[in-house]
Amino acid sequence: MVKAAGAGIVWAVPAGIRRPFLRKGEMMAAKGRIQRWSQLSLAVAVLSTGMLTGCMTQSAPPPAYMRPQSLYLREQPYSRLYVEVDAVEGVEIPDGWLDGLKTFLSGHCLKPDGIEIVRDPPIPASEVKRIPFGYAALYALDGPRSPDRPPPAYLHVFFQTGPIRPDNKRIFSAIDGYCPSSIFYDAGYSPRWNDQIAVPCLQHEAGHILGLGRNRDHGDGVHCGKRGCLMGLFPDLLSNIGLLFGASWKPSLCSDCERDLQATKSEGTDGKLSFAGPFLVRREDGYSVVSMPGWHMIAVGPVDEVFDWRKALPDLKVTIRKRREELTAEKADARKRGNPWCFHVVYARLGADGRFANVTEVSAALEKALRDPCPMVGHVATVRLKELREKVAAECKNPNVMDTGSSPGDVSRAD
Repeated sequence: MVKAAGAGIVWAVPAGIRRPFLRKGEMMAAKGRIQRWSQLSLAVAVLSTGMLTGCMTQSAPPPAYMRPQSLYLREQPYSRLYVEVDAVEGVEIPDGWLDGLKTFLSGHCLKPDGIEIVRDPPIPASEVKRIPFGYAALYALDGPRSPDRPPPAYLHVFFQTGPIRPDNKRIFSAIDGYCPSSIFYDAGYSPRWNDQIAVPCLQHEAGHILGLGRNRDHGDGVHCGKRGCLMGLFPDLLSNIGLLFGASWKPSLCSDCERDLQATKSEGTDGKLSFAGPFLVRREDGYSVVSMPGWHMIAVGPVDEVFDWRKALPDLKVTIRKRREELTAEKADARKRGNPWCFHVVYARLGADGRFANVTEVSAALEKALRDPCPMVGHVATVRLKELREKVAAECKNPNVMDTGSSPGDVSRAD
């Protein structure tokens, strides 16, 4: 017996026979059948490992205190929706992707003054190199334009070609549960699938921002459990097989998720959440939290008086750029400093000398913020309260400094 390899299989050929049992054409046909069966097997493997999905991983349920879906779904207090789209240079965004997102939003968000999608110019890759994805997104955005029009609800969509999770695991798309006002899409994770799954991934994440997936009556509190639903954790088996053969994934919301949206639209709002340009503001007793994905800052006093997003946004971008330059110049020292991207920003009324006008008010607010349900806010309060007390103690020891009720501290400084 003589053995000859064909189509990945060892064929047994009796000695003396000049050709194998299968002619060349027959062997090619067999090879094609084997390849098709391999693709089907791969589809099953994909389903089991979750390679083709939007979120692609079980995550913790979004916190109950951060639910801005009513701001997007209802026509009040915001009668329009502003969607800002940014992309790192080199990422191509077909019009169809954004058309699909707008179709989904238009079908569910009651915005009589319209939904506006605005594309910004591409961001040079060098500008966001070595910047974590959340800070890179903030560095890229400009916030709503048209200041003469009523303020809108705001949504940011950020495309890049790198990890969009803090642990650097690669997934197609995600939102930040602590500030669900942005969609992140990693166009470099698996480019071959983008044209087939980008639209449902963007719609899936928009569904999370609209509050879908939280109802445990038909899911796990994060994703819907109904087969074939847009808010499911994975595409179903047939969709996975179709994707492998070049078909687009076109899921829709199940009837339960549709009812959840209608129920949210009929609910009232507690007035705690609002937008200040691109920032999501949460009002608490004695203080407010101003957030962007990855950023949580504390405002003491009326937010409209102490926080101007048009001034704050450029200041924060300067802070990001300076930190990146520091880390580039001092790589060894940066590794010893713990998390170099942890900022502690407090906004409050300032006196003529540029210091906090009322230390007692700021201290009381930070004391309350220590118990904020968001752990990042509690950390900011802990750090800034300690600094404030140390500065006040230092001034009290200096006989040449009078207690004027103020303390050093530039509210725009990120330490």
